[in-house]
Amino acid sequence: MAPPQTTLSLDANLRNTLRSLLIERLCSPTQPLPAKQLYDELTNRSRLVEEFHFSKTSRRITRQRLALQFLRRYNVLLHGLLFYSEGTRTWNTTTEFHRLAILGESVLLTEVRTRLLKLFPAMPYAAYVQSLPHMVGEEALAAAFDRYEMQNIVGAKPSNRRSGTPLTRMQKSHMLCAIVAEMYWFTARTKPTDLTHNNALFPPSDVLILHVLSTHLLENLPAELIYNVVEPIVADIKRVWVNEPMSLPSQLRLTPRTVGALSLNAVPVEPRYTAKEDAVMSLQKKHAEAHRRQNALTCEPDHSCVKSFMRPLCNYRIFEGPRYQILSSDNRVAPLPLAQERSSLPASAVCTVVGDAESAARAMELAKMAEQW
Repeated sequence: MAPPQTTLSLDANLRNTLRSLLIERLCSPTQPLPAKQLYDELTNRSRLVEEFHFSKTSRRITRQRLALQFLRRYNVLLHGLLFYSEGTRTWNTTTEFHRLAILGESVLLTEVRTRLLKLFPAMPYAAYVQSLPHMVGEEALAAAFDRYEMQNIVGAKPSNRRSGTPLTRMQKSHMLCAIVAEMYWFTARTKPTDLTHNNALFPPSDVLILHVLSTHLLENLPAELIYNVVEPIVADIKRVWVNEPMSLPSQLRLTPRTVGALSLNAVPVEPRYTAKEDAVMSLQKKHAEAHRRQNALTCEPDHSCVKSFMRPLCNYRIFEGPRYQILSSDNRVAPLPLAQERSSLPASAVCTVVGDAESAARAMELAKMAEQW
């Protein structure tokens, strides 16, 4: 089971500064950086092993952990390890351990500084100085030691893990730096074309495999130290930035679908000041517009309709036939007001309607009398 992701708590001002720098980097008008390629910006893709490189952090850390165990199994990592002594119950080191730790610390500092400025070219000096301890400090290196589970690759383990002396934070950071220096020394001493035999055999030699894995880890370790600090901030930005490419051209074409997308501006937008009278007038206007005008029942045509530009597929010649025509001899209903004016209504139609009402009332009276009998 993989250990939980450990993140260091950042100061609020430093976190806001890094967030603003990330937004400016993602929305750069000249060189927009998609968020999916943020980790690739911290590494040189040509020095990575594609089978060990993933966009998901947990899978990437797992492959790097397996590469460390492979290098330990083939004694590439030997002088930079800690050895537990059962007699004294202490962690001992080799004679080259401290030199390797100093070299590894300088290598990590140089790589982290270079890649951090590559990611944020316009980073202020104050934020640059404040962010370095969160990436290459003792606490950050000890957290990286735990993420890679380096306690499993020590030179000599205690027979009983519960009774053994646990590693301190300083010992963890020193061992991580020593391992980095030992891999750095190994890649500088060997060549990827070296062979263990005189003739070229396939598959490639062990030295080639070890060299490639060491180069892969040296390229990933500084990037992981930076990305461990930046990843939570990127996750917060992704929660309100719903467009998948997350680059400037897409942001110009697409409309964010969340209210929180307004927080992506590097400069906060001040809300417009509205007086109390303006708010009351706007509410009254909206209230008046909410009530729809209802016309009384009348025979006059209603000209407030909206013209429709729809073109339904219908044969209008059907309505020209006699079946759909209103004849002058039809006295059952009053003619439509659109067909003729109100003044031209026949008197017989009005009388017919009144006569029908009287006959209906007479029928109801007869029904009541029948019920009484």
